[in-house]
Amino acid sequence: MKTLHWETLGFRSSSILKLFKHQLPTGGEIEEHRHDFHEIFWILSGEAEHEVNGERSCLRHGDLVWIRPHDRHRVTGASRQPLQFYNLAFPAEIIGELTARYEEFRYYFGSDNRQPIMIPLSESLFEWLDRGAAGLRNNPESRLALDRFLMNLVGELSTMLANPYRRCPAWLQEAAAELERQPEHLKLGSRALAVLAGRTPEHVARELRRFAGVTPSEAVNRARADYAARLLSGSDLTITQIAYQCGFGSLSGFFPAFRRFYGETPLEYRRTHRIFANICFPDANGSRRY
Repeated sequence: MKTLHWETLGFRSSSILKLFKHQLPTGGEIEEHRHDFHEIFWILSGEAEHEVNGERSCLRHGDLVWIRPHDRHRVTGASRQPLQFYNLAFPAEIIGELTARYEEFRYYFGSDNRQPIMIPLSESLFEWLDRGAAGLRNNPESRLALDRFLMNLVGELSTMLANPYRRCPAWLQEAAAELERQPEHLKLGSRALAVLAGRTPEHVARELRRFAGVTPSEAVNRARADYAARLLSGSDLTITQIAYQCGFGSLSGFFPAFRRFYGETPLEYRRTHRIFANICFPDANGSRRY
């Protein structure tokens, strides 16, 4: 596997970043590789099959991926139109310094995170990213400009992950909250939010993508994963029972969806949080459950 090195990328030594627009034809591929620097890329148009650390996913307009130095990945154009994306690269020590200073960076770049950041952007965040990229393009030698861009980006991602519906219309925020309160609707799949909101599925899909950067299926899978996390830590249901109660048709669908939002398997999550619960809240018999 090829390893790319920052020192050999071939641009001015005074530059602390490299930003460019890349295009791949249908079926075109960037072969599997790794590098000793950070790389952020986000999709402008087209679709891609992205494989990172052995796991595959589909990327489309508005999706952002943050590749770390130890990650290995490949990108393949997967739609009829060419794949276009922005690519920002910068030295690893910049994140090392920010991680030492800010808790938010430690959350994203800790050694326990097997997969890198992969997140769909809302339209407003996508537009902000485009403006931020223009600022970096004009200041490739400015450490201040890069630090400001990265700190703002991580801050926006943290807020978005904590409450992805904060910029949505009130009716959509209420439907999402109702989905949390009435998990039986999770079995409706992608129709759940439309049913709870009393709107057409097409309208809900447009508004979700515009304000939250997700599809109805992704929104429901997030709610399913959150509900599963509560059941894993607070019930004696088996993992199979939890999967079906959350609306997943099989364990093969449950496991990758849960890992995407929680960074670990359901069994790993249960073990970790059961240990914490046993320490902090022992039952009357002092027994431990796993």
